[in-house]
Amino acid sequence: MLENSTWSPRTSDETTFESRNDDIFANPPQNIQIPGGFFPHAAFKDALWITLQAKELSKIHTGGRGGNLTLGRTKTKFKFLAPPAIVEMHNHDWTEYASMASRMLEKIRSAETGWEQLKAVAGGTKNMTWDSFKTVFNAEGITGKLQAVANAATRVNLPAPNRKVDTPLTYSNSQRRQLQLEFQLADSQGGRLVVQAVKLMQSYAAATTGDGVNIGFPHIWKIQSEPEGLILMEAAAMTSIQPTWQYPFIHGYPTRCELTVSFTDMSPLFQKTITTGTLITIHPASKNLDTGEEKPPVLNNPRTTTIRQGTWSRPK
Repeated sequence: MLENSTWSPRTSDETTFESRNDDIFANPPQNIQIPGGFFPHAAFKDALWITLQAKELSKIHTGGRGGNLTLGRTKTKFKFLAPPAIVEMHNHDWTEYASMASRMLEKIRSAETGWEQLKAVAGGTKNMTWDSFKTVFNAEGITGKLQAVANAATRVNLPAPNRKVDTPLTYSNSQRRQLQLEFQLADSQGGRLVVQAVKLMQSYAAATTGDGVNIGFPHIWKIQSEPEGLILMEAAAMTSIQPTWQYPFIHGYPTRCELTVSFTDMSPLFQKTITTGTLITIHPASKNLDTGEEKPPVLNNPRTTTIRQGTWSRPK
């Protein structure tokens, strides 16, 4: 069992892989930390870390601002050293106000343009009648009729409208927050830790199969910086995960990985979203997912049990 355990780098005197036969997907650890002590920045007192906490998503309901989420069990927390650059995108939509004057002008311009085009196609007469318009369609067959109209349209030479109404620029919407992180993951002892950690993240980001057309939702993520203050998203969807495996490859594993992950906040964006992390309502599951009992489950409170790189230290 890998539960209630944490991954971190091994020390120089630990050389064995006691966990090689453990199934990380069947028994995921509560905490995975990359890098650990062997990486110089990990020992910095003021180093910035990014934690990605995976949580089961049981249900999504509409209502309120952005809906309501019902969560299941709290899964693995990934703790990575912050990248050199963090891209956080807040996009707001502002549009010109559709006033009565602007709408009326648009109708007038459309009517004028259509009328002038119609006159030009029909022969350019100022006193156009329906009979004169029908003369355009005297050619033989539907192809000939369309060709006659097209030929007449190529000779249209109309002045462009020169009217304009200025309206205020008004706020219309804020897109949900987006976050892109590019981690540099390193494993000096064969790369197995990095590979399994990334594969576990990939599995959390994908849906699960169910009976027939039913599926289980992908996990959602709580994203937070440590120390606190820079980044906080209580519920985010992982929209992209892209590992780039890098050499040297040892025993079939890469020793380095450039991991790019993108998230979209599930909460609509307001001022309060930035300070509290979310505006949507988040509920624990209505039943214990392990026993099926109708009671709120106790969400995992991961305790730190050290696992050196390649060696599991199990809780006593």
